[in-house]
Amino acid sequence: MTVTLTLNEITTEQAEQVLDLLRGSSAAVKAAPASKTEKIAPEEFEDMPSPAEETEEVSHTIEEVRSALSKLGKAKGKEAAKAILTKFGVSKVTELKAEQYAAVLKEVG
Repeated sequence: MTVTLTLNEITTEQAEQVLDLLRGSSAAVKAAPASKTEKIAPEEFEDMPSPAEETEEVSHTIEEVRSALSKLGKAKGKEAAKAILTKFGVSKVTELKAEQYAAVLKEVG
């Protein structure tokens, strides 16, 4: 599959959101007012790891996800952990796809 994306003027935050989406995050990209945009030179993206490189470097297990959600539940209440699972469209940790583990861990913090 080939995807071509042309970005003329975006904020640094928007660039990060686009990269998160390409990496499989469920974050939504929101447009910023034109007055807050800044130009990002293409060479700034050259040093960023590709989604494939990042995925190969970090692989998480269901046990890590379960542990992180458990700690979150103890610290902030079970509803905080359930809210994250709901955000990913599941009601149990075992329903998560392995590809979602990194994003869930990122969401947990």
